[in-house]
Amino acid sequence: MAVILVDDANDQSLPEYRIGKAMQTCIYPGIRQCFAIAGRRQSFMICTHVSPGATAEDISETFEHMRALGGTWVSSWYVVGPFAEHFGTPNAQWKSVQDIRNRFKEKFRDASADHWILDVSAQRNRKMVLEGMTLAATTGYLNIKAERETDGNGIDFSYKGDIGPYKNTWSPLYSGSFSRF
Repeated sequence: MAVILVDDANDQSLPEYRIGKAMQTCIYPGIRQCFAIAGRRQSFMICTHVSPGATAEDISETFEHMRALGGTWVSSWYVVGPFAEHFGTPNAQWKSVQDIRNRFKEKFRDASADHWILDVSAQRNRKMVLEGMTLAATTGYLNIKAERETDGNGIDFSYKGDIGPYKNTWSPLYSGSFSRF
């Protein structure tokens, strides 16, 4: 599947295989096994939704688009997704955080950005007993939201699940939970 470059927007919603610039927010809907990637520039974010089904060509095309959108001048890159689900997919190009690190090093070796990563497997696999039910249900997917910090140079992330109390309210993903990669 080809990677699709979308028009710049203040607020983006990027399903799989999409990449674009968001001036304020970006929503990554339906994160089951995917990675949400956001890079912070001074006045916008470069955002993309990477599927574990992406081919090597799709990944290369994604990084070409990221570079063309100004990825060399990003101050910080963030990668958010459920590690076990993505890395465990048989045809995934990335099987580890090291694979992601290597791709960023290869494609942005001339850049000096910070790199941050967060595993949301716990949020993605949250079990809860829903009202009127006796057995626990598991979250099927997450919607991830990236918002440009207004008082800094970072990005704030939050999520919503597809069931229970997490369905209608954005819950923060704390920056202290991110690791350097």
